[in-house]
Amino acid sequence: MYCKHYLLPCLEVCTLLKAPTVPSPPVPPRVSNGNTPGQVLTSTIAPVVCTIGLWKLLVMRRKKRERKLNLNPLSRLEALKPTHTASRIESDPHMNEQSEKMITNVKTLLVNNFTSKTTANVEDMVNFDIGAFTMKTGKGKGEMEPLEGEIEEAEEEIRRMKQVVANIENDVKCLKCYEEKCEAGLKSAQADLVKLATQLEAAKTLKKEIEQRKNAALLEIESIRKRLRDTL
Repeated sequence: MYCKHYLLPCLEVCTLLKAPTVPSPPVPPRVSNGNTPGQVLTSTIAPVVCTIGLWKLLVMRRKKRERKLNLNPLSRLEALKPTHTASRIESDPHMNEQSEKMITNVKTLLVNNFTSKTTANVEDMVNFDIGAFTMKTGKGKGEMEPLEGEIEEAEEEIRRMKQVVANIENDVKCLKCYEEKCEAGLKSAQADLVKLATQLEAAKTLKKEIEQRKNAALLEIESIRKRLRDTL
């Protein structure tokens, strides 16, 4: 069974393999006599192939490349840079068409390899993925347990602070009621003060009047005493 992780390398790395132009063995030049044409150099192009052996080689290269990337994660950025080969394929429609045909052949080969396997292997793959997902979920739950404890503590602290705020609001209401009572008492005291001030002014006026009457009475008494002395 082929691992899913190594299915893509063949599609990514298996680029167009084109044999270089190889000239035919040199042949002494001959002059055409009209019946036999002269010898000319010809070139042969090797057919494009992507066999199981090539696929295994690409998988090995992919593994080696992954090990390098794991040792140096920053090299992944360099791996994303476009290569000269890719730009050459894009610029050449004929090479692009041949590469698409090669990718189609590789896909067909991979599909045949998968469909030729038994159902048990597919079930094993599914079970492995389910187990990996379950393990990842369990790991996530384990990481969430400390966070849940911290969340509960934070919620308890929030409830306590809310109670403190409620107590403060109640105290503020009580202080407002007491302030209103004090203001009412102050107004009543000010009214009493005004009343007392009025009474004080009336008392002063009455006292002044009494003193005036007293002085008048004393003068009258002195006048009567003087008349009595004169008569005697």
